[in-house]
Amino acid sequence: MRRFSFVLLMTFLTLACIGCQENGDAPKTAEEPPATPDVNWDEVSPPEIALRGVSEDQISYGYTHLLFEVTNPNSTPLPYIGYTRDSYEPPLPEGTISPLYSVEFLRDGAWVAETYGWCGMGRGNVELAPQETVTFDFPAPHDDWESFRIGIDWGNGQKVWSNPVPHASVEQ
Repeated sequence: MRRFSFVLLMTFLTLACIGCQENGDAPKTAEEPPATPDVNWDEVSPPEIALRGVSEDQISYGYTHLLFEVTNPNSTPLPYIGYTRDSYEPPLPEGTISPLYSVEFLRDGAWVAETYGWCGMGRGNVELAPQETVTFDFPAPHDDWESFRIGIDWGNGQKVWSNPVPHASVEQ
């Protein structure tokens, strides 16, 4: 039942995004994406993703909002796909990002990908500055899973995953 609620919420958010596009209330269209640096991605360390704790949003509608931290350990910018800071009104606070993350839940001993319907308005290539640390929020469902992990595509189409987050971290 909770898995159904999670899927229903994601469907609602997708439809809301489509509706706001039609009404002109959607996030602004992304500007031209930044140029990807001419870098040998095999020599660049991936960003580091770590659970920081429960976000200020706490618990809502069967979800605990968790705050994840992303750090670029390199001396070169790291591009990733997400929403630009000014895609929102008001803009995202400084130090906050909105990446198009992937999520996998561990259920019955197997990792299962969860599908999200990300809105196309305002998304594009975004860069994480050298040595920068930022945060983003993830609404973790109170569902029938053992652990979950968050993945972010970066660089030249590579994906980095957080360490698995056990269900006990989400229960309040």
